[in-house]
Amino acid sequence: MYALNLADLSKPVFGLPAAIMVAPVTPSQRLVRTNPNTVDAAAIVLECADQQAQAIIDILRLKSAIRAYQSKTGIRGWHKA
Repeated sequence: MYALNLADLSKPVFGLPAAIMVAPVTPSQRLVRTNPNTVDAAAIVLECADQQAQAIIDILRLKSAIRAYQSKTGIRGWHKA
């Protein structure tokens, strides 16, 4: 399971193309905290197959840096992807 950092995702450089890619795979708009020690640690969970999530992350990273996280359970243990 993957998640994208909300602060990074809201950068103007991503804009509409990012919204078009991310919106269909975030129907419940579930947020997680990836690091309790930082202010911008909120991330939105990508509710799709891992291969699809990785493809979305790879495409977004072509445009600009974006923090992505991975967790085996989807609840805890988020680490940088």
